[in-house]
Amino acid sequence: ADSTSQERSSKTMMAIMRTFATVAVLVGAAEAFVPHHTRAMHAGHVRMGAEPQRMGGLGKGSPLASPKVGVNIKVKSPMQNPGAAGPKIDTPKTIRERKTEESEVPMWNVILLGDEEYDEGYVCQTMLQVLSGGIEKEKAKSCFQEAQQHGSSIAIVVQQEHAEHYVQQFGRCDPIVFTTCEPETPES
Repeated sequence: ADSTSQERSSKTMMAIMRTFATVAVLVGAAEAFVPHHTRAMHAGHVRMGAEPQRMGGLGKGSPLASPKVGVNIKVKSPMQNPGAAGPKIDTPKTIRERKTEESEVPMWNVILLGDEEYDEGYVCQTMLQVLSGGIEKEKAKSCFQEAQQHGSSIAIVVQQEHAEHYVQQFGRCDPIVFTTCEPETPES
């Protein structure tokens, strides 16, 4: 009699375990069809501003959660109530001007230094390449001649960062073209 009762209880336990497994599978499948925000509220932990997530943990192909935006917002339009002016629409504010205008930015002189070993053609060509569009061929020639006669000549006037960049570029040339930069003064 003992073995028969043990068999019955073991069969009963197996049946109960199969039932629980089936219920668990059905509940998991049913959760896939319940919107994510509804499940979160029932579970007592609502996550605001979260990214949409896959629901139910079903892997590929499972639907995305509902978006976290209100969909039952009613907006009155002038067409619904012809006598009303409608919702007030804010016009965009004008964009504030930059605090520093180009006229207020301190300008710097890029100065070509004279050297007896310079070749006029090479120096003028290098100036045209480095200053790319900031100087014309005639200005480059006159700048070279002035630097040779007086020791230095202002090649171009630009913002400080540009001036420093140009001086670095001239320093990388082979053979080197000697230049420097300094703040522009009112008398220059």
